[in-house]
Amino acid sequence: MDEEPFTLAVETDDEGRPRRLRLGIRDIDIAEVTDHWPGADHDYFRLRDREGRRYIVRYDHRRGSWHLVLYEHGRPPAPERSGH
Repeated sequence: MDEEPFTLAVETDDEGRPRRLRLGIRDIDIAEVTDHWPGADHDYFRLRDREGRRYIVRYDHRRGSWHLVLYEHGRPPAPERSGH
């Protein structure tokens, strides 16, 4: 059986780059597209959200669908140091 355990929806900008993901019921704003590379009939995007989590998503041109390839939990931001 080839089913994903959750749904993935991707909102793109005018150039087709992801700007927001919806994983299941969770909306994720993308802070940065850190890389993009085309495949034969896919486009891959490496993304970072505002909390530092990283994703790789793939757009399948033949099926017109998005797939989550990789999720990596980012490190929490380092605490700011005071000038004392």
